[in-house]
Amino acid sequence: MRRLLPLLAFALLVISCTLGTPPPTATPTTEPSQAPVFIDARTSTATTPTTQPAATATTAPTAVLRPNCVIRTDWFAYIVYPGETLGRIATRSGTTAAVLANANCLANPNLIYAGQVLRVPVLLPVITPTVPGNQNAGIVVPSPYVRIYNGQYEVLPDTNIALVWQITPARTFTRVDFFLTPTGTGTTPTLIGSDTYMADGISINFFVPRGLLGYVHAIAYYGSGIVGGTAQQTLIYAGAVVSPPVIVGGTLLDVAPNLGLNNNTYVVQTGQTVTINWAATFPSETLRVEFYLIPPGQTSGTLLGTDYNLGDGAQAVWTVPSGAQGTLRALAIYSGGFDPAASSEYYVVTEAVQ
Repeated sequence: MRRLLPLLAFALLVISCTLGTPPPTATPTTEPSQAPVFIDARTSTATTPTTQPAATATTAPTAVLRPNCVIRTDWFAYIVYPGETLGRIATRSGTTAAVLANANCLANPNLIYAGQVLRVPVLLPVITPTVPGNQNAGIVVPSPYVRIYNGQYEVLPDTNIALVWQITPARTFTRVDFFLTPTGTGTTPTLIGSDTYMADGISINFFVPRGLLGYVHAIAYYGSGIVGGTAQQTLIYAGAVVSPPVIVGGTLLDVAPNLGLNNNTYVVQTGQTVTINWAATFPSETLRVEFYLIPPGQTSGTLLGTDYNLGDGAQAVWTVPSGAQGTLRALAIYSGGFDPAASSEYYVVTEAVQ
């Protein structure tokens, strides 16, 4: 029993110390933070780095310009594409790299970058790029449009239309920008809209102001880089009116001399020189009046004559060949993309085929 008393006292002492001392607080451990790893799909192989440096903000390159130099803003604006050099742009412009460098106040002609706006002496078409998937670059087309005239799309003014880039969108596109360049010397492309959702095609909505005349094109991006654009620029026009200008004085034609007029059929003499007259006042948009003889059953015919001086109406002189017959028609040809205005139609026969 005497032996057990010291042992029991020691046990009580240990228990009292344990109860009086709070348990140690565990220090939480934190997982080391690691920046996400991005793999560039443009490279054939990719390795995951063991450590990722802290992200740093990048800024777009800027051109180094010569001091006390004035840029040629009276020249056309051109957007540099990836891989282009000043020498190549100069060759396409019909000039030299030195001339372009001076016109753009470049301190170093060898330092230009994709997306930079340069001034060039002629309007250059947008180059055809190689886009992901080897797709064709296509063109931007307005929808809806009224008509296409000499490659120019006429659209209704003061309306909303869609501008559609006619290619199958690449899955790597992150943004497509649409630009408008008004016609005229010294004009600059203006960003008019962007598409960031490619699943339904590439397009933007655009309100067409009355009297608009300009070129539209598109540029595609993925990440922060340009991957390409349209093969060429599209000219769109929003006329003040859609219907052709009005001809004052009617659409009747007169053939003189003649052997008779029966039910809109003129009888003329073989070998006779006749004058075909359209006695009307033509609007200022009229460029010329063309006179045609269209054989039976045909939709196009022979041009008999053209009149450019319309102050006294329109005339054409025609020597009637043997056996001539067909529909006589005149067309007033307009500027501004308007469809031609047609005269009344008459059938013409010679006395030999009555």
